[in-house]
Amino acid sequence: MLFRVEGFRTSFSNSSAQFLGMLDRRRPEIAIINLQIGEESGILLLRRLKALRSAAIVVMLSDAPNVELAITAVKLGALDVLSKPVDGENLLDIVREAIRENHSGLLPRTERQGPSAPFALTPRETEVLQLIATGQANKEIARQLGISPRTVEVHRARIMQKLGARNTADLVRIALTG
Repeated sequence: MLFRVEGFRTSFSNSSAQFLGMLDRRRPEIAIINLQIGEESGILLLRRLKALRSAAIVVMLSDAPNVELAITAVKLGALDVLSKPVDGENLLDIVREAIRENHSGLLPRTERQGPSAPFALTPRETEVLQLIATGQANKEIARQLGISPRTVEVHRARIMQKLGARNTADLVRIALTG
């Protein structure tokens, strides 16, 4: 409902099979997927979606904190993982930013985040990196950005992977030396 009020065309699926069936008729630009869909895993749906070479930007939603699943989702290409209950305005901001990035005339999302561009951080990752470099803890960063501490951990893991940092000290060194 929130997205329709904002002018987005939306579809809703109760199962992975229903969602994948809809892909034949319409390719979404954004997919918001639960990490757990009834008895099914949202991670499996994300894998299937990526196997179909869908360019959809994926935001995952989680009923309960699970850092391992969040990191797996991000490694598989999810843009973000949010804990329920989800702040609607925050979710809308994430979607708007992702759409803006995809339509900005820059490299396609897959090229920006692929191995050929390991230093290409998203605007949110850049914000998190700047706050890490000032010595703030995950909880402080989360509070300042209005996201969950687990989401900060996911961003930190993605940043470390992209920048090739082995630990936080490496990450801060890389951030400060440019």
